[in-house]
Amino acid sequence: MAAFTPNEGHYKQVVELLQQASNPQPAVQAAVWQSFNEYSTRVDFNCYLAHIMADRTMEAGLRQWAGLVLSKGIKNNYEDGVKANVSWIQGRVMETLGEENAQIRNAVANCVSHLASQGGLLRTLLEGLYGAMDSPDEHTASGACKAVCNICEDHLEALAGGKAEGAAQVLQVLLKHTASANPSTREQCLTAALTLYRGCNELQLLHNCEVPEAMTARVPDFLKATMRFAGEAGSTQGVVCSALVFVGDFYFAELRPYLVDTLAYLVTVQKQCTGVQDEVAREACDFWPIMLEQIEDRRDDAELRALFEGHLPTLLPLLVTGMRYSDLQLSMIHQASDDVSQPDRAEDILPRWRMKGKKKAAGHADPNASPADAEDADDEASSDDDDDDWDGDDLLWSLRKSSASTLDCLALTFGAIPELNSGAMLNVLVPDIARRLAPGGDWRDREAAIMALGAICEGLPNELAPHAGKLIEGLMASADPAAPPPTKDANFLIRSITSWTLQRFHTAFDGKVDQGMRDAMYSCLVQQLGDRSKKVVGATASALRAVLNKTEELSEAHAEQLLRGLNAAFAACQTINLNLLLNVCVALGEDHGEHLSRPDLAQLVMAPLTARWQGMPDEDVRLQAVMSCMAALAPAMGHGFQPFVKECFDRSVRILHARAEARRQSQYEPNGDEDYIVYCLDLLGGVLDAVESSVEPLIAATPVFAELLLACLHDPNVSVRSSAYALLGDVAHFAWPHLAPHAEPLAAVLRGALEITTPAVCINAAYALGEVVVNIGPSVREMPPGGGAFPEEVAAKLIRLVTAKPSGQNAQLLGENAAVALGRLALACPDVVAPRMDTFIKPWCLHAKRLTNEREQEQAFMGLSRLIRLNPSGCYAAFAYVCDAACSLEGDALTDALRKEYVALLNGFKSHIGAGWPQYFSQFSAKLREKLARLYGLA
Repeated sequence: MAAFTPNEGHYKQVVELLQQASNPQPAVQAAVWQSFNEYSTRVDFNCYLAHIMADRTMEAGLRQWAGLVLSKGIKNNYEDGVKANVSWIQGRVMETLGEENAQIRNAVANCVSHLASQGGLLRTLLEGLYGAMDSPDEHTASGACKAVCNICEDHLEALAGGKAEGAAQVLQVLLKHTASANPSTREQCLTAALTLYRGCNELQLLHNCEVPEAMTARVPDFLKATMRFAGEAGSTQGVVCSALVFVGDFYFAELRPYLVDTLAYLVTVQKQCTGVQDEVAREACDFWPIMLEQIEDRRDDAELRALFEGHLPTLLPLLVTGMRYSDLQLSMIHQASDDVSQPDRAEDILPRWRMKGKKKAAGHADPNASPADAEDADDEASSDDDDDDWDGDDLLWSLRKSSASTLDCLALTFGAIPELNSGAMLNVLVPDIARRLAPGGDWRDREAAIMALGAICEGLPNELAPHAGKLIEGLMASADPAAPPPTKDANFLIRSITSWTLQRFHTAFDGKVDQGMRDAMYSCLVQQLGDRSKKVVGATASALRAVLNKTEELSEAHAEQLLRGLNAAFAACQTINLNLLLNVCVALGEDHGEHLSRPDLAQLVMAPLTARWQGMPDEDVRLQAVMSCMAALAPAMGHGFQPFVKECFDRSVRILHARAEARRQSQYEPNGDEDYIVYCLDLLGGVLDAVESSVEPLIAATPVFAELLLACLHDPNVSVRSSAYALLGDVAHFAWPHLAPHAEPLAAVLRGALEITTPAVCINAAYALGEVVVNIGPSVREMPPGGGAFPEEVAAKLIRLVTAKPSGQNAQLLGENAAVALGRLALACPDVVAPRMDTFIKPWCLHAKRLTNEREQEQAFMGLSRLIRLNPSGCYAAFAYVCDAACSLEGDALTDALRKEYVALLNGFKSHIGAGWPQYFSQFSAKLREKLARLYGLA
C-alpha cells in the first residue's frame, strides 16, 4: 500500500467541509454537496476522506460523514478520483471494518461494496472479508459480515452469473457464520444467503438457464441453518419466514422432511405477530398459497392434505383477523363517510394513466397493455380483474391483501379437490364470520368478515348457496344508501368492501340462486353510486365494471338503470372517481354495446361525457380519459354516434395540429405530449369505426388531416406510431380517395414499419397495409419504388411475420393481421406470392382459422384460393391445414362466392388424388370430415 501524507491545509479544508455537512439549513447543505461533487474528481480528495474515516481520534459524526461521501465518490467518480490511489484507499477502508460505532461500520461496508464493483477487486475483497469474519473481535466480524451482505445485494449478477462459483463460495461462508454467537451476524448471514438464492433463481428465469448445481446442492444446508433460527423471536422471524416461502416455492421436495415443523412454526408466527408485527405475519401468510399449489399438484398425497387440514382450525380465523385494517392503514385513508361534495385534495389525485380498451381482432394493437397497469383511481393495486383488488388503501402487498388472497386460494382449492373437506373448512369459518358480523362488535371485525365472504364465494359457491339469501339480504341492507342507520352501516369502509363482495356474489351465484336475487344485488350496486362517500362510489364503480365484464347478457332495463345511476354519479364527481366512472362506461360499450344503439340510451351515456368534454380546455389532462372513453363507446353506438362526430373530429384534429406546431417550433423535443396525440388518434379511429364512410366529408374539408397523419406515422414514440397505423388502416378502409394522393410517402413508411422488433407498430402496420392493398388492387405493383419491387418487398416481410413465432400477448394478433394482409396481397398480385406458398401455407392457415371479421375472412381466403390455383403443388403437403382453415368459414362468413370457390377448389384436389382419395381422406379427424361434407360436399 503506497503511503499517503496529508497536506495540513487541505486536510483542514476537508474537515471544515465535513463539519458544515451537519448544518441542516438547505442553503448550506446545497453548497456543501456542490463542493463534494466538485472535489470528488480530485485524486487526493477521497484519500483525505478515507484517512478521516479511519482516524479514531476524530469525532464519530465527522467520520461517518467522511464514509458516506467516500462511498459516493467511489461509486460515481472511480476513474477520476479513486483509481490512482485505490490500493491506499482500499487498505484504509479494510482497516476500519472493526470500528466500534455501528453507523461508521455501515459506511465502511458501503465503501467496500462499491469498491467491489470495480474490475478485479471483487475476489480480492471477498478473500479479505472471509478472514475478517473469522476474527475473534466482535466488531471486525460484524463489519466484515455487513460488507459481504452488501456485496450479495449489490453484485448479484457478478456473483451468480455463469457457473456461479463465486456465489457458491460466498454461500458456504455465510452458512458457516449462521452459527455465530452474535445474533446480528447470524441474521445478516441468513438474509444474505437468501438474497443469493433469490438472485440465482431470478437470473435463471431471466436468462433461461439452470441454477448452478453447487447452489442447489446446498439447499439442505440452507434449510438446516434456517430451522436453527425457529426458536428465536424478534426480527429473525421475518427472515426465517421469507426463507421458508422461498424454499417452498422452488425446492419443495427439500422442504418436505421439515414440513411438520415448518407449518407449526408459520402458524405460530402468524398468530404471535398478527396485529403486532404485521409485516412478519405477512411473510408467514405468503407460504399458504404455495402449500395449496403443492396439494393441487400432489392430489394423491393424503398425508400432505391431512397435515395441512390439521392447521385449519387455527389458520382460518387468523386469516380473517389478518384482513382487519391496521392502525397504519387507517391513518393513510383521508376520505370520509360524507365527502362527495367536498373538494378533492390534490395529494389524493393519482397521476393520469391510459385506460385500456379491447381491440378489434385483426385490427388495433394495445402497445401499453401490461399486467401491472393500475387502472383504478381510489388507490387500488388493480389488474384487469377486479377480483384481485383486495384492498384500495395502499399499493403495497400487505397482510390484509395476503390474507384475503390466501383465503381465496383456499376456497378455490377446496372447491376443486373433492378429497379436501370443504365442509370442515366452512364449519370453522362460518361461525367465526358470524361472530364478527354480530351487532355491537368492532367495525374492523365486521369489515374483515364481509371481505372474507367475498374471498371464499367464488371457490365454494355450491356450499354457500343455501345461506346466500340471508347473506345477500344482510349485505344489501348494510350498503343501501337510502336506508337509515342502523340498517345502513355508518362506516364508509364497510360500505366500500360490501360493494366488492356483492360483485363477487353476483358472479359466484350465477345459476345458483334465484335470478331475482342477482337482479337485486345489481340494483343495490347501482344505487351505491349515489353514496355520499367518494371511496364507496369508487369501489362501487370498480365492482360494476367487473359485473359488466363477467355478465354474458345484460338486459336493456339494467343498462338503462345503470346509465341513470352513472349520470347521477357523474354530476357529483370531481376528479378522483372520474376515471373509474368512465371505465364503467367503457365496459358497458365493449361488453354490452348493443343497447347503446337505442337513441335515448345513447343520449344517456353521452350526456355526462359531453358535459365534461365541453367544460375542459384542450390542455386539461382529464380530457384524455374522456376522449379514451368516447373512442371505446363510438363503435358500440355505431351511427348513433353521428351527432357527436363533427365535434370529436374537429377537436382531435385541432389538438393534433397544435401539438405538431409546438413540436416544429421546438425542433421536436419530447415534452410529454405523446398521450394527447395517442388519444386524439384513437378517438378519430373510434369515430371511423362508428360512422364509417360518413366521416368522409369531414376529412375532405380538412386538407391538413393527411399531413398530420403522415407526421404521426414518423413519430419517434412507439405508442403514437402504433395508433397512427391503426388510424391509417381505418381511413384506408372508409376514405381511401383522400389518402390516394399520398401513396408514395405511405409506401415508404409501410415498408419500414413491417419489422417485428416493434410489435405494437408492426401489428397495426400490417392491418393498414392490408386495407391499402384492398383499395389499390393490382395497381399496388406501381407503388414506389415501382417496377413490381414494392409487392415483392412487402410479401417477403409479411411471410416472415406469418411464419415468425414471437412471444407476448400480441403475438396472435400479429400473425392474424399479417395473414390477412398477405391474403389481400395475393388477391392483387397472386403471381408475386404464389411461388413462395409452400414456405408459409401451414402457419397462414393456423392464423386464418382464428379470424372473426367476415370481410377480412372473405378477402384473405379468396386470396389463398388464387394462390392455390396458380401453384397447386405449393399446398400438397399442407392440404389438411387448408381444409381445416376452410371449415372455420361458417354462417355469414361463408358467402355464396366463397363457398362456390372452395367447393371447386377442394373437389378439384380430390379429383387430382384420384383412387388414393379414400385412404388420404380417412386420415382426417371425424369432426373435420363431417364439416367438409356439410360445408363443401367433400366426402
